[in-house]
Order: sequence, then structure tokens, then C-alpha cells
Amino acid sequence: MSRPENEAESRLQQAMQQQIQETERKLQEAMQQQIQVITRGLQEAMWRHLQEGERRLQEAMQLLMQEGDRRLQEILLSQEQRLTSALTEALGQMEIKLRENAAAIHTLDQRMREKHLAGTPHATTPTSNTFTSQRIPSSFLAQIATARQQMTGAGQGTVAEAPAIHTLDQRMREKHLAGTPHTTTPTSNTFTSQRIPSSFVAQIATARQQMTRAGQGTVAEGRDEFQKVQHRIKEAKYKMMAAHTTPSRLGEDLHKAIDKGSLKDVRRHLDAGADVNYLTSEGITPLQRALTIPQREDMVALLWKRGADLDAVNDNGNSAMHVAVWYDFSGRCVSLLISGRGDVNARCARGMTPLHWAAHKSNEAAVEALLAAGAKKDLKPWDGPWTNKIPFDLAKTPQIRNLLRL
Repeated sequence: MSRPENEAESRLQQAMQQQIQETERKLQEAMQQQIQVITRGLQEAMWRHLQEGERRLQEAMQLLMQEGDRRLQEILLSQEQRLTSALTEALGQMEIKLRENAAAIHTLDQRMREKHLAGTPHATTPTSNTFTSQRIPSSFLAQIATARQQMTGAGQGTVAEAPAIHTLDQRMREKHLAGTPHTTTPTSNTFTSQRIPSSFVAQIATARQQMTRAGQGTVAEGRDEFQKVQHRIKEAKYKMMAAHTTPSRLGEDLHKAIDKGSLKDVRRHLDAGADVNYLTSEGITPLQRALTIPQREDMVALLWKRGADLDAVNDNGNSAMHVAVWYDFSGRCVSLLISGRGDVNARCARGMTPLHWAAHKSNEAAVEALLAAGAKKDLKPWDGPWTNKIPFDLAKTPQIRNLLRL
């Protein structure tokens, strides 16, 4: 083969090699583009499917939560109705007994009038111009004592029966203490008087006081028992809600942001859809957690404005108001909760009010704020080491004792 032919063949091979490389490059570029288009299409399709699946899952979970909430409300309402019915029935039976006791008092009054108001003649000497006294028979005194013991011992006295005792006492004073004329023998020109001994009058007064105290005690006990039942229902409600709370990353992040004291992160999580009342497994709400952070009333105000539940209770039965008086010595958080109509007389699991806690912690600012909002000074816990103690009994400083004095 001649030299020109070899050069022509060499140029031809080079041209073919370049053409092959160019074709391979274009083919690779086309395949790469096609792969990218297919990958992008698959990603978009997968994203759409994931969004649709997540939406359907959220709808299904929402339906399940609504159904669970509905059933929970039905259970709690049924329990509350049963407890209220039982308490109403017990109070009705107590009222019947009270009416029976009131009738016994009236019967006793009638007997007294029959036996003593008519007067009993006495023998007198013709030369006597003085009054003779007749003592109350011991059997009648025994009847009075027995009736008083039955009323006070059974704890059935009520304030409503106090007027009956008062009327009985008044009649005795009017018709007996001044002396009532009685018939005399034909040979006597004088009257004999029947006077009630002062000891008997004192017994009647004591009985009246005991009846009044017993009645007040019965009403107070009934009120405390009803409040105890109401609190247990509320505590059971929030415990069941905490047990059935669906885990939420946003809710957990909200609690973490509060722990860090980051108002910016708290607002960001709320804006992202975090539940402002998200309960932890311990039944703690974001508001209760924020109240434990010193000097963060701005965070408390934000949660309150976003709809925080002021009446929610944790596992210990403590409301937001209880937590506030324990940690907030400036009184600002307490005032915020009061402005949001938080319950200043809320009870914890043992029946203690925020005023009890504020007195125990010597939180004077909280005591003043609570009293200004109408907190009651005479409520007593129904359980625990402070049973039957009013807030005044727990005060440690003269200033707070003066504020809480009844």
C-alpha cells in the first residue's frame, strides 16, 4: 500500500474515532438528561404520594382522637352524673333527717308549753305573801339533753334550725323568766311563780350554739365533699388526656424551648402548629412549665394569649395558679393568670388552695393579688399534714398573718 493510501486510511480512522466519541458523548448527555427527568418525575410523584398519605394519616388520627375524646367525655360525664346523683341523694336523706329533727324540736317546745306555760298550783301558807319557785322536772331536763345529744351527736343540725332554737329560748325567757301567775288555793291571796333555773337556760343556750355549729359544719362538709368529687373528676380527665396524647415532635420541641427559656423558639413552634396545651406523660402543660422559669412572664403571657388552659391540673392535681404562687414572687404571673380568669380558689389533690401555698412560701405579692381577686381565707384542705388548716395557720411572717387574719 502506498504512502498516500496509508495517510488517507489513518485520517479516516481518526475521523471515525472522533465521530464515535462525539456520538457517545451526545448519547451520554441525552441519557443523563433523561435520567434526571425521570428521577425528578419520580421524586415529585413520591412526594405527592407521601403528602397524600400523610394527609390521610392525619385525617385518620384526627378522627380517632375525636372519637376518643368523645368517648372520654361521655365516660367523664357519666361518672360526674353518677357522683352528683349519689351526693344529691345523700344530701336529700340528710335533709329529711334534719326536718325530722326540726319536728322533734317543735314537739319538745309544745310539750314544754303544755307542761309549764299553763302553770302548776302550789300550796302556800295563809300568812305568806311571797312567791314560791317550781323547778323543772328532771325528766323534762333529760328529754332536753337527749334531744340535744341526738342532734349534735348525729351532726344533723343546720343553720336553718337555729331560729327554732332561738324561738324556743325566747319563749322561755318571755314566759318564764319574768314569772307567770298561777292559780292559788282559796285561802291564799298570793300567787306562786314558776321560774326557769339559770342552769337550764344555760343548757338551752349551749344546745342552740351546738346546733348552729353542727349545722355550719354539716354544710361545710357537704361543700368540701362536693368540691373533692369535682376535683377528682377533673384530675381523672387530665390524666386520661395525658395517657391518650398522641406523641408530637412539635409538642416536645415546644417544651424543650420553654426549658431553654427561648421566647423566639416558643413562638416559632407555636406558629408551626404546636399544641399550646400539649401534655407530657406527667400531665404537665407548656404553661405550667413556663411558670417554673424565673422572670419569664413574657413567655407566660404569650402562651396565655395563644389559648393556654388555665384550669388544667398535673399529676399532683396542681393548677397553673398553684405553680405560679410557688415560683413567682413578683406577683406578675399570678396577676396575668387572674386577668385570664384563673381560679384563685382552685384545689389541689389534697384540697389546698393557692392561698395556702402562697402563705406557706411567704409570697406576700401573691397573697395580696389573690385576696384582691376574691380568694377565700377560710377554706381548709381535706387531706394531708395541713388538714383543717386555713391559710392564716401557715403564714410565717407578721405581714402575711395580718393579711390573712379572719
